[in-house]
Amino acid sequence: MMLPNLSQYVIALLKVLLAAAPSSKAKSDAINILSDVLTPETDNSEVLSNSINFDSSLTNVLEQSVRIAIDVNRHKEAASSILILLMKHLRLNHVYQFEYLSQHLVFANCIPLILKFLDQNMVRYVQSKHELLPFNYPRAPLHYVRNHDEWPVLNVDNVDEGDSQSQSYYLWRNVFSTINLLRVLNKLTKWKHSRTMMLVVFKSAPILKRSLRIRLVVFQLYVLKLLKVQARYLGRQWRRSNMEIMSAIYMSYCSKYLVPLCFLLGIF
Repeated sequence: MMLPNLSQYVIALLKVLLAAAPSSKAKSDAINILSDVLTPETDNSEVLSNSINFDSSLTNVLEQSVRIAIDVNRHKEAASSILILLMKHLRLNHVYQFEYLSQHLVFANCIPLILKFLDQNMVRYVQSKHELLPFNYPRAPLHYVRNHDEWPVLNVDNVDEGDSQSQSYYLWRNVFSTINLLRVLNKLTKWKHSRTMMLVVFKSAPILKRSLRIRLVVFQLYVLKLLKVQARYLGRQWRRSNMEIMSAIYMSYCSKYLVPLCFLLGIF
């Protein structure tokens, strides 16, 4: 029942990602998708989630806004994970269903949209504080049920900033959604010459190169995969001036196939 209306579902998911993408903001600014999604007509209605309490009797408007902002961020994370799970499921079910979904994603400008999302200060993005411990799952719904439909109250004791000021700090939610988008981009461009050329045309190499500043192995793996598929089209001069990236591609991607082969051949 989903396949006939697949294009509508794809557009609905990409609209959530479009609201999260940095439009006219500076690359160093933090993302605030609340102002992009909510309008004055929908500010007091249940449009985002039925889990949010929009009771007008609430006196603390700030906490209500915080709950809405957190819920909007969860929508963005859910959209990225739904896309990757849907692609993996359809790929296992039938390859034509996977290609059908990929075609709709490409026609809906999913590739430039993901690149637009990555074209920001990714180090600052993964370190952005987009969650509060009292409103995390499952702590928030458990508190809501046990205290007779009352949300947790924010105070100095329960709001824990943690090590958000340290350089090694990162928020796993932001890393999770970004890795999902990179995996979607990898699945769209793998073994597809025309889609790989789209990465070259949209000048994704400088964007992906800046993303390598995030020192996370899984994140860098999918970035290096995207650089590997388009390296042959970027020219010899680019490869010569980016030997560190080419070495990283070899060490993290190619060596896992060559090392077992060397053991079998008795080289080591």
